[in-house]
Amino acid sequence: MNEYVSNPDEAKEYWGRYRLFYLVIFATAGIFTLRLWYLQIISGNELRSFSEKNRIKQTKIAAPRGLVLDREGKALIENHSGVEALLLPLYIERLTSVAQNAGRILGIEPEK
Repeated sequence: MNEYVSNPDEAKEYWGRYRLFYLVIFATAGIFTLRLWYLQIISGNELRSFSEKNRIKQTKIAAPRGLVLDREGKALIENHSGVEALLLPLYIERLTSVAQNAGRILGIEPEK
């Protein structure tokens, strides 16, 4: 006799387990769907504003390390403060006007 032939009585025996398994799968899918709906529809505007604020990242640079002096006490290397501005065209809607304003403030040509 073929051992792979299913017995209808055995299938009825496992039917309760299958229903429980399907119930767990559908409940999990329902929970995920409700959570996605909540995040998109209910909290969507608030999360979008958080995302927009998160675009600009300020990084603090550590303090100067100190002067390098020669044996007579004259400074060989001095610390000078500097500023770095990084404008990404991906996030700028009016690039030419922003470049002109930034160039005027930073003292460089807008093309750079």
